[in-house]
Amino acid sequence: MKGKIERKLKLLARERRAVTAQARKKAFKKKNIVRCRYCGKGLTRQTATGDHVHPISMGGPNKVKNIVIACAPCNSRKGSMAAGTFKELLRKEQAQRKGR
Repeated sequence: MKGKIERKLKLLARERRAVTAQARKKAFKKKNIVRCRYCGKGLTRQTATGDHVHPISMGGPNKVKNIVIACAPCNSRKGSMAAGTFKELLRKEQAQRKGR
């Protein structure tokens, strides 16, 4: 039973990486540099990561249409937050920095 679960998890992880790679390839098809969906930083093929807009942990699909390109720091900070929640957090942080 345990071995079956481990194999299933490995298969799901492999599928997730493949879908993320497909989304990155699509994003760079016509451009050499794209921007992070959250902070706007310019990214190359090497620095871009795929982020699930609606996290899989919250029931989001593992489909290309649910993945956006993000920089590693934004992707890491966002974690399992919904995209809208994370964008609001970034806006509040920017407003606080400007207010200082």
